[in-house]
Amino acid sequence: MSELNTAAAWGASAGLMGLTLIPLVTFLTFSLRRPLGQQTQAAKMARIFLQIALPLWIIAVALAVVASSIHAASAVSRLPSAFDTITYTFLVAAFFEYVAGILTTLAVYLCTISVLYIALKKEKWWKVVRLDALCGAAILFILDIAWFARTASNYRSHEYDDFALTWLVAIVDLALSFVAAGVLGVAIYVTPKLKKRTDLASGNLSALLFSASFLWLFRCVFVAAVDIKTATDDWSYEESSALKILVPILDYWVAATGLGLVTFILRHPVWSEPASAVARGHPSEPQPQPQPQVVFIAPPGYYQHPQYGFQQYPPQMQMQMYPQGHHYPHMYPQVYPPQPAMHQAADLSPTPVPATRVHEADATGRQAAEPQGPHTTQAAQADK
Repeated sequence: MSELNTAAAWGASAGLMGLTLIPLVTFLTFSLRRPLGQQTQAAKMARIFLQIALPLWIIAVALAVVASSIHAASAVSRLPSAFDTITYTFLVAAFFEYVAGILTTLAVYLCTISVLYIALKKEKWWKVVRLDALCGAAILFILDIAWFARTASNYRSHEYDDFALTWLVAIVDLALSFVAAGVLGVAIYVTPKLKKRTDLASGNLSALLFSASFLWLFRCVFVAAVDIKTATDDWSYEESSALKILVPILDYWVAATGLGLVTFILRHPVWSEPASAVARGHPSEPQPQPQPQVVFIAPPGYYQHPQYGFQQYPPQMQMQMYPQGHHYPHMYPQVYPPQPAMHQAADLSPTPVPATRVHEADATGRQAAEPQGPHTTQAAQADK
């Protein structure tokens, strides 16, 4: 009866894990498509890690399905020769899963940093963030490879009890859990700042980011708890049977959901908006503003003496800098050589002529001219 229960548990585990392959292949197809808009450097690196992690997840899940199926078949038919095949298949699947988990953690981390850069409009401390991500991933990869090589050697020599190696995997999982917790904190910090960007149609970007970081933190904590429990070697039969059902759901399904959310974030329409462009450097550093270069181009017919300090340009250079038909009057300095003073013109506007006026002689002794009319002619004859 116990063999049948074991076979049913392994069969159900294989079926649940096999369902994960469908969304993983779909997400891989979407991630290989051309990205939208001009993404930040953090988003580009997150996309690279995601494209590497998804095939590794597919390989890990496929190997786990094969090993679980063989385990279920061997429990019914009692084939002892399948033990080595099951053991090595599970070992390789676990190795690919740990490597894919490290890459997924980097993808979620850099995806959150890229959204933070959009909210701040600056790529703040990008070199430090990139160095931290690469160095941390390299250390975890070395620990994972050391665990895999040592465990395979122990299985070959039939030494299955290695307490130190089990805790080595638990340490890697705890490190990923701490990183995922920090990513969730950054996602919570970014949410109000992203809402203040009224010029940016972010939509549900903050909700996707929070969900992805929370689900990945939940998955990392669950896997770390399972590894710590395995290191203490305190699993009962009932717990082991329940674990065969919980691992596909709380590990593979949650991981696939988080990968899908990261894929949707990296393909969000916000990346195609001009307002999502960020500047490099620290936000507190003043960015130099481009200054227009003012060049004095003498207009036609204008000559300035060299002693005034203006450089003279030949007509060929003037035509090269500004082609014919293009005039830039604002580029000419408002400095011109002194012009000769001009006398002010007399006021020639007409003035009203009074009806009676006194005739005075000018400086030459001649009388001013009188307007001709009937009244003035009679007055002149009377005087005579």
